[in-house]
Amino acid sequence: MKIFTKKFLGTVMCLTVISCYINGQTPVSGGIYSNATWTLANSPYIVVDTVVVFPGVTLTIQSGVTVKFENNIMLEIRQAKLIAEGTSSDSITFTSNALSPTPGIWGNIYLNNSNASKFNYCNFRYATQGICNSQGGTNDTLIVKNSNFNYNNYGIYNWWIGTNSTNEFDSCNFINNQIGFRIEYSQTQVIVNYCNFSFNQNGYTSAGYPNNGYLNNCVISYNQNLGIQSAHLISNSTISHNQTGISGIYGITNLINCIVSYNTYGIEYADSVDSCTINNNQYGVYATYIMNSTVDSNSVRGVFYGDNVTNCQIKYNGVGIYLEDSVFNITKNIIENNTIGIELGASNNIYCNKICNNTSYDLIYTMINNISVANNYWCTPDSASTTAVIYDGYDNINYGLVNFMPIDTLQCYLQTDIPINEFQNISFNIFPNPASDYLTVALPTNFSKTEIKIFNMLGELEYSSTTTRQNTHIDISNLTSGVHIIQIETIDNTSRLKFIKQ
Repeated sequence: MKIFTKKFLGTVMCLTVISCYINGQTPVSGGIYSNATWTLANSPYIVVDTVVVFPGVTLTIQSGVTVKFENNIMLEIRQAKLIAEGTSSDSITFTSNALSPTPGIWGNIYLNNSNASKFNYCNFRYATQGICNSQGGTNDTLIVKNSNFNYNNYGIYNWWIGTNSTNEFDSCNFINNQIGFRIEYSQTQVIVNYCNFSFNQNGYTSAGYPNNGYLNNCVISYNQNLGIQSAHLISNSTISHNQTGISGIYGITNLINCIVSYNTYGIEYADSVDSCTINNNQYGVYATYIMNSTVDSNSVRGVFYGDNVTNCQIKYNGVGIYLEDSVFNITKNIIENNTIGIELGASNNIYCNKICNNTSYDLIYTMINNISVANNYWCTPDSASTTAVIYDGYDNINYGLVNFMPIDTLQCYLQTDIPINEFQNISFNIFPNPASDYLTVALPTNFSKTEIKIFNMLGELEYSSTTTRQNTHIDISNLTSGVHIIQIETIDNTSRLKFIKQ
């Protein structure tokens, strides 16, 4: 028995030594005045008081390192550089040193006019702001890739970003934060690619200078309030199961090739929505320009505001298009199989649409003045049948009358002025895109005499010229805001691209 006890005590002592070695830690505080490396051998690092990396100095953090912060403490990169690049199998973690941490319990990684900082395969947890980016200078760089932001007040907080800076966020996850990503006062492009914003209170938000956020191939889902608030361009992304999918209330917001579904409000206050699917929301889309899109199975309203709705499929909604308090252009759409096709309480230009087979009425008109909705196709054999699918003053004397004659018999909603060509793979570039005053067309080096045309989304020709120059500058200041099509055409080849006039 005594021998067993001695062996047992020896085992306990051995385990204690091993435990102390495994749980060895390095407390840090104060200034870093020359290049330094935080190594895996000395991990975890416990930031017991604020650490400042001084100007011109680089702090490198090795793969696998854990950095823990005492309450309200931060790491400041002051006109310096932080390189924290982990690997897929050995990431770097920034988190709280508390036994039971809560969101916002420690400060942030504060990039104070830092330049060329990089984060790759990093984890940020329980911070006030995982990264607080204040790049007041010009030509600064911040690259964040393959990183996770969880349980923070803000995952990323971009406070002030100077002109010509590079801010790229790629393949990151922003999950279970109060706000996943925040931009304020950005004077340069903030590019966010292949990122996931899910289960936050708000996914991606912007104010101050919201017109510089570019989101591409992102997933924005299950956010309690807002999925996205005011990003300049959102492309190839899926926005679903949020209270409000997208709200562009604070700036220009354009969408291209997105899926917006299962939100209470799909899209609010956007400037343009092009080639998107907006389906299974309660309220589908509110935008100035809606084009080439499918608005499908939104339970209350499909389009609940749209100055210009063109070339869209609007079907199986409660109300296909609901319009009031403005003048609208609704043309070349297919509006069918909704409960109500169009509910109209405003002046309008509604023509060249197919408005058919809506279960209650194809059109309900609720203003007192008489209006005309001529040149639409109603799928009816005669005027009496058309009258039956329109609710107006004949049904309620408080409203005006709708003149629907002449009826479109040529189905002009299928027609466009854009010529039909057999396309070849011609590579040409346009920039900037979006553009406001001038657009540059860069043709291939082996081009021949080339005709350049610009069409609006109705297929109407807006510009035409012939060039023999490789780079051609086009004045587009007189074009209307929204999406346009530019076409280049040689003797044998034709190619087209879309651009946004802002």
